[in-house]
Amino acid sequence: MRRANNPDDKALRYRQILDCARTLHRDFQRLPTAAEMAGHLGLGKGTLYLYFRSREAIFLTLLEDDMRSWLERLETAVDTLPLPQAIDDLCRHIAGDEDSCRLAALAHGLIEHCDDLDAIQTFKRHMADAVARCAARVAKAAAMEERSIQALIQASHAMVVGLWQAANPPAAIRALPDATGLLVPDFSNTVRQALFALWQGWLTKHRH
Repeated sequence: MRRANNPDDKALRYRQILDCARTLHRDFQRLPTAAEMAGHLGLGKGTLYLYFRSREAIFLTLLEDDMRSWLERLETAVDTLPLPQAIDDLCRHIAGDEDSCRLAALAHGLIEHCDDLDAIQTFKRHMADAVARCAARVAKAAAMEERSIQALIQASHAMVVGLWQAANPPAAIRALPDATGLLVPDFSNTVRQALFALWQGWLTKHRH
């Protein structure tokens, strides 16, 4: 792959690295190594680090993009749909977005083992801003306090991660004869129903 020399080429290369990381994450069902990404792109591994300080920074950027997409979808929906429909739209979207759910479930381990403190701080700051902005829009539509909606968004994230992990257990659990139902729930249906119930119950209980 030719060298990126001008700003447009560098912006394109930045996006190519992110797109490659997302594609390999989907194909491998795990986080690819820097060497795997570089090989897929036809680049030297060192070239990746001209754009991102660490492999973890690449995936935190992807995760931020995904989480922002979910929040922005909800912001748009509450401006155009009745609140119950806006919530249902978000729940259905998340249930069908398995790549983002898989990445979200890996986030804790990713951050825990990441030495790139700048990437972690940037990710957390950006996500705090995005959650606050979304919470303000939803709180206005729901006639609730912003802090309550922020807590609801955090609870929703925890629910998605927990259900993803339950639905995608280690191979030893999946190999059990009765590894279905409560032991290994169907992720898409369960997360959609559970998220909708969480939001409906929370909004009913905490409204002014």
